[in-house]
Amino acid sequence: MAKPTPLFQRGEQGGQQAPAVAAEIAAAKSSLATLEAGRGAAALSAMTEGGDVSAIAKLDAEVTSLRTKLFNLQAAHRAASERDARHAADARYRQQQSDFGAFVAALAQKDAEVGKYCTAIKVAAESYRAIFELSAAVAALVPEACKFPSGFSAFAGQVEVDGRAQAAPLDHLAAHEMYRHSGIPGR
Repeated sequence: MAKPTPLFQRGEQGGQQAPAVAAEIAAAKSSLATLEAGRGAAALSAMTEGGDVSAIAKLDAEVTSLRTKLFNLQAAHRAASERDARHAADARYRQQQSDFGAFVAALAQKDAEVGKYCTAIKVAAESYRAIFELSAAVAALVPEACKFPSGFSAFAGQVEVDGRAQAAPLDHLAAHEMYRHSGIPGR
């Protein structure tokens, strides 16, 4: 019996092994079919006078050897398929771990920005409250006979929209300024 030819070199790393084993199985099945197809001629030759009786024994030995090889290849294919599946699962797990790490890093960066935003909003809210308190003081000090242009009130501010100054309520002005400085498109 011939020594089996290794499909892979010892220590060889790489891709899937099951497809290569499957190709070996297909080749062994083809060889077995070829041998089996010649059985009739070998049997007939052995039965005739002066026929070679050893030819049928040789054929039987080759078929047995090939069936053993096929059995071993099928076992190797099962093992290679399991190994390939484990390697694929390991690769998926490593990719998920990497993706999760990137997600956690992005989440931490976002949380840091939320913290900065909350700190800035606190300062802006204190200024906003002070503006409203000063607006109330201004409204209380407006002389009775004083008339202001339309749209003006002590609780209004001025904002520039498309290069033109516009009077706007302070809450609208605050929202406009927040979106203007945020850089969010369409705001």
